[in-house]
Order: sequence, then structure tokens, then C-alpha cells
Amino acid sequence: MKFIIITFLISSLNFNSYATENISIKNKEVIYSNLLSRFECVRGPNINNPQWICNEEAPKGWGEFYSDKLKRQKNLRKQYVEN
Repeated sequence: MKFIIITFLISSLNFNSYATENISIKNKEVIYSNLLSRFECVRGPNINNPQWICNEEAPKGWGEFYSDKLKRQKNLRKQYVEN
């Protein structure tokens, strides 16, 4: 009986840590998307190499910096889904 309880507790802790990591990744994606929308950043028209274009008030490199962070978070989410 103790073995079953211990096994259940360990598996539930494992699942909770996985779910927490997945939620934090999604939250970071939302944060980076909001930061890109702060200066009305949109994807450029180039299909082969799309870049983020922001309005004139945006600091230099704003779109590139946060788009890279957003890409990394999306790749991390894909890795969790594949596992």
C-alpha cells in the first residue's frame, strides 16, 4: 500500500512540474507578444526572411530583440509537445 501511495505522489509531482513549465512558457510568449504590440510591430512582407517592423517611436532593435525571444519560447513549447 505504501508503494502505491509513494508512486502516486512522485508521478503527480512530475506531472505538476511539467504543467508548470508549460504554463510559464505560454505566459512568456504572451508577454513577448504584448511587448511587440506595444510599438505596433508587425511582420514584414518578405516571405523568405520576415522581419518585424515597428513604428518610429520604438527603440532601435526592439522588434528584432523581442521577436528572437518569442521564437525561442515557441521552439521550447514545441520541444515539450514532442516529448
